[in-house]
Amino acid sequence: MGWLDRLGRGLQKAGGDSSRSLESLRDLIVGDMVKFDFTSQAEISGKTFSVDALWTLSLGENTVDQLHYAGLVDGAQQVRVRSISADEFEVAISVLPQEVLSVFKEKELAEMLESDDDYLYLLHRRKKAPDLYLS
Repeated sequence: MGWLDRLGRGLQKAGGDSSRSLESLRDLIVGDMVKFDFTSQAEISGKTFSVDALWTLSLGENTVDQLHYAGLVDGAQQVRVRSISADEFEVAISVLPQEVLSVFKEKELAEMLESDDDYLYLLHRRKKAPDLYLS
């Protein structure tokens, strides 16, 4: 995954560079420093984050059915990264409740969260993302 660069972590040899490219989220360890080099993601572009948690969720018996996550922090900002494949990943940025309510109606959100169904919901599609999420 060329989108992650490992920085530091006490592995620097005399005069050597400790940075390296990672192939998977599984290559990270808690305490690693990660820098995102995106141009269109203003919230995380050029920032360095510390890995504070790593976890795997299993959806079945096969290792193919596992979801790998990394929790990253930069001061007060928290970011969660999920590995989809070797070439794809998802980045989630923590939001406050009032930001969620600017996207969803409170009644629709409550109905979705209180439902006994085990289904994913698509409440409605917006033609344009709120200004909050535009960079």
